Amino acid sequence: VSHAGLGVMILGIVGTQLINTEYDLVLRKNETAAIRDYELQLVDITPGQGKNYFYDEAWVNILKDEKQIGQLRPSKRYYPTGNHLTSEVAIAPIGLGDIYLVMGDYNKNDARWSFRAYHHPLVVFLWLGMAMIAAGGGIAIAGGIHKNA
Repeated sequence: VSHAGLGVMILGIVGTQLINTEYDLVLRKNETAAIRDYELQLVDITPGQGKNYFYDEAWVNILKDEKQIGQLRPSKRYYPTGNHLTSEVAIAPIGLGDIYLVMGDYNKNDARWSFRAYHHPLVVFLWLGMAMIAAGGGIAIAGGIHKNA
């Protein structure tokens, strides 16, 4: 089982590295942008305040054939104490892969936000392969315990 798991994990690694795609997007509210077979629609940007930071959070729908199949909520956070700005990535598992979305900067001149989107197909094979390796290890340990008993 572990050896098959290693093969499945290698398939996931190769697939993720060779087939992944990256997109630079610039969107206004209610605009959409295509990434592979999907569309990302910027629904809204909501400002807010956490315990020690301020944030802008994007609400982005994932559409396929004009139907919503998921939602991403990346954000930008500003920590005034250390004067730090961070971007919080949003990840959505879609099919056998993942879509990652990172929020960029706001352009006041044309009221658009920039985003970077990543589509990593076959990521599920990484996790499946690791689970198979762990299961194989568990089976080997259990077999050793029964032999010694």
